Amino acid sequence: MRIRDMVPADMQPVLIIEALSFRNPWVEEMFLAEIDDTTGVSHAVVAEEGRRVVGYATYRVVFDDAHLMNIAIGPAFRNQGRGRKLLRWVMDQCARLKARTMFLEVRPSNHAARKVYEEFGFKVIDVRRKYYHDGEDALVMETSLPPASASGEARA
Repeated sequence: MRIRDMVPADMQPVLIIEALSFRNPWVEEMFLAEIDDTTGVSHAVVAEEGRRVVGYATYRVVFDDAHLMNIAIGPAFRNQGRGRKLLRWVMDQCARLKARTMFLEVRPSNHAARKVYEEFGFKVIDVRRKYYHDGEDALVMETSLPPASASGEARA
């Protein structure tokens, strides 16, 4: 699996994976805003095998805080370690960008994602009441990021 920057040409497979993964999926404009960010805060990547996009992630880094905005793996490619590999890569990139802490929001009902996040050291630190469009709360999770490797390279 190779991880690279997301480009506008990736929108079709990204939007399909998004629609298959979330009750209230992001729309194209939201992903394009992450790609087109000129501040250097927003980052969007895709995971691909061959020329096929199998997943993606968006994240933001502001000073020493990182925020995982969105991450998904296509249904046919789940439960094979790809999501964990992508999450590890994102965390490494954030550490390389000098982030020391990473945050995310997740539905309490999303047990599979919560389990993965807990494996990576994320802990629930708060609850955002009625955060999602359907009224479900969001759990705010946080973890500390280890310093970037001495080589400055993130693992892929």
